[in-house]
Amino acid sequence: RFLEHDAATRLPAIADLYEKGVSIGALSKPFGAGGVALGWIACRDADARQRFKDAAYFGTACVARASELQAIMVLWASNALLARNLGIIRRNLELVERFLQANGDLFSYVKPTAGCVMFVEFKGPLTSTELGDALAADGISIKPSYCFT
Repeated sequence: RFLEHDAATRLPAIADLYEKGVSIGALSKPFGAGGVALGWIACRDADARQRFKDAAYFGTACVARASELQAIMVLWASNALLARNLGIIRRNLELVERFLQANGDLFSYVKPTAGCVMFVEFKGPLTSTELGDALAADGISIKPSYCFT
C-alpha cells in the first residue's frame, strides 16, 4: 500500500469493504523508515480491536518515545518520502525490464503493479539453486522459487 506504480490502481482497504475485514499498515516499508516499528490496524469489529489492543499491551507497555518522534517525522514528510521511493522503484524497474527483455530467451516475468518485488522465471540451463550460487559468487542476491512455496 502506498507504493502502487499508478495510484489509480490502489485497492480499497479490506476493512472498508468487509465488516470483519482487518487492514494493517506500517511506516517502515512504504516510507523507507526502517527502525520505525510503528503501524496500525483498522477494523470495524470492536471486539477484535480490543483483542488486538490486549495483545499489543501484553508485549509492550507503551511505544518508545523515540519511535513516536520518528513516526511523526515520517508522517510530516510522507509525500516526499513516497515520491522519492516510487522514483527509485520506477528507475530500478526500468533497468531490470531492459535487462530481462534483452535476455528474453533466458527470463520471463510479470511486471509488478506496486512495490519493488518482481518474480522472475529463469528459463536457462541452470537450476534456480545453481543460478543463485553463481550470482551470489558475484555479490548478487536472489531467492530461488522454493523459498516462496
